[in-house]
Amino acid sequence: MALSGLLGGREDVAKLKLLLSDRAQYGSFCLTFDYRVAGHDMGSLRVLLDNNAYPVWEQSQSKNQGWQTELLTVAWKEEAPQSIIFEAQRGKGNGGEIGLDNVVLTSGPCQEDVGPIF
Repeated sequence: MALSGLLGGREDVAKLKLLLSDRAQYGSFCLTFDYRVAGHDMGSLRVLLDNNAYPVWEQSQSKNQGWQTELLTVAWKEEAPQSIIFEAQRGKGNGGEIGLDNVVLTSGPCQEDVGPIF
């Protein structure tokens, strides 16, 4: 998914909805994705669950303007989500890009890469 700062108007929104299977609804899961929010006042990228009005993750600027990888553990207490929604919203900037790539869903919580143990 890509939202260009050169096309469209301010506050335009692009959404990508990932439907979850029944197997993803038991316990927590790890959502891994690459993202880029490049450009001055380009806007923000959010991750929402269909059963929650507030984002579980939001980013308005990438570190060093390059691609970043995010590992996000998604867990719930009552009702499991039916979908994950990626939402990109344009800001005031007219150059740059909001991008999303390599979305992976795995069961269980995310494991941080701790490196070698001596």
